[in-house]
Amino acid sequence: MPRHIVHRNGVFNIYTTIADGFYFNDGMTEAQLTEWIRHDEGQQGIDVLPERLKRAKEFGSSSMFGESFEDVASCNCDGESIETCIEKYMTIKNPLPLFQDKDTAIDWMEDQVDDPYTDNIRFAFLDDEIAMREYQDAYDRGCCGYFDKVVDVAGRQAKVGCNYGH
Repeated sequence: MPRHIVHRNGVFNIYTTIADGFYFNDGMTEAQLTEWIRHDEGQQGIDVLPERLKRAKEFGSSSMFGESFEDVASCNCDGESIETCIEKYMTIKNPLPLFQDKDTAIDWMEDQVDDPYTDNIRFAFLDDEIAMREYQDAYDRGCCGYFDKVVDVAGRQAKVGCNYGH
């Protein structure tokens, strides 16, 4: 697979071997990574994710060859040290937005989108498999622009989103 999940101290990122670089500027939580995989790779990505995460947590990368984080990342750290790469790409710089309840999370999402043509508003807790399937079905029915964000609602991670711009 041309993209390795990399892991260090509970923080994840994607390292692409095609461009020899980190996919995201910030590290992310396991829940954020899972949602990105679900969105980008669909069910096929989710089906193989447990094994990829196991390798990433054990070795530092999901490489099938048991490569460490350092082995994978050393290909391209823009000429900087591994420590600088870790600081740049393996730090969660933007923590999850925090909300007390579902309604305030949806209100926040609508403020972020700020478009009069929003529809297909959706919300699901990440640990609720049925709700997440319904969320994905709603996402798949949408068109035009979309907003999807992982947030923290009363200590549980959730996803909130909509479509806009018709």
